[in-house]
Amino acid sequence: MDIDWEPYLRQCSSIDAKWLLLKNRLAEGIEKFVPKISNFCEWRKPSWKCPLPRDVREKIRYKHRLWNLYIETRDLHYLTKYNKIRNNMRRITRQKQKTEQNEIAKAAKSNPKKLWAYVKNKTVLKSSVGDLKTIDNGIEVTTTDDMEKASAFCEYFSSVFTKADVSHEQQANLTADTTELIADTTELDIEFHEEKILKMLEKLNVSKSPGPDGLHPRILYETRTKITNPLKLIFDAPPVPPVPRERCIQGHRSNYDQHGKSS
Repeated sequence: MDIDWEPYLRQCSSIDAKWLLLKNRLAEGIEKFVPKISNFCEWRKPSWKCPLPRDVREKIRYKHRLWNLYIETRDLHYLTKYNKIRNNMRRITRQKQKTEQNEIAKAAKSNPKKLWAYVKNKTVLKSSVGDLKTIDNGIEVTTTDDMEKASAFCEYFSSVFTKADVSHEQQANLTADTTELIADTTELDIEFHEEKILKMLEKLNVSKSPGPDGLHPRILYETRTKITNPLKLIFDAPPVPPVPRERCIQGHRSNYDQHGKSS
C-alpha cells in the first residue's frame, strides 16, 4: 500500500474506476497476507467446541496412547502417567473455556453477535427454517435446499412491489434534473481532510459483516492509515455527469445509395 497514489489513480477518470483500483489493491493484499479460514467443522471431533493448539492436541493423543498401554499391560506406571496428564489437560481446557467466556462477557455490549452465537452453540435444540411449499408452473413443490428456500422468499417478498412505467419524456426530465443536481453539487466548496477520514475509519465496527463491496470492516480499520490518502483523492475527484439519452443516438451513414449500389 506504500505507493504514490496520485499518479496511480490518475489513469482513471471516473470515481468508480478509481475506487475499483483501490479495491483491487486491497483484494491483492487480502489474498497475500490474510490467512485463510480452516474448515474446523470438517475435521474436528464431536467433543471439540473450538480449535485446539497443536501442542494440546499432541498431549491429548499421548493421553490416549497411555490409556491403551495401560489396558494392554495393566501396568500401574502407565496409569499414573495417564492420570497426571489427564488432570493437566482438564485444567488447560477449563482455563481456555473460562478465558473465552470472560472475553465474550467483556465484549457483550460492543459485539452482541458473539454473545448470541455462544448462547446458540450451547443450545441443545437447533431451530432452522423448515421445508417450504411453493407453486412452480401450477404444481405444488416442496423445497428442502437452503438456496431454493432463499429464492422462494425472495420471489414472494418481491411480488408485493410494483414496477412503475416511466415514459420517455419522464426519463428525459429525470436525466436533466440529475445533470442539474450534479452541476449544483460541483459548485459547492466541499473539502475533504485526511484527519476526518481517518477519524471516521477509526469508528468502524470490526465485528460487522462485509458490505456489498466484499471488504470486511476489519480490513478497512487495520489499513486506515494507508488508505486515507487514496480515499481523499477519490473524494476530491470531480463527478462525471451522465450523458443524456439524446446524445447517445447518432445517425448512421449507409454505404449504399438509393439505387442499391455501393458508394
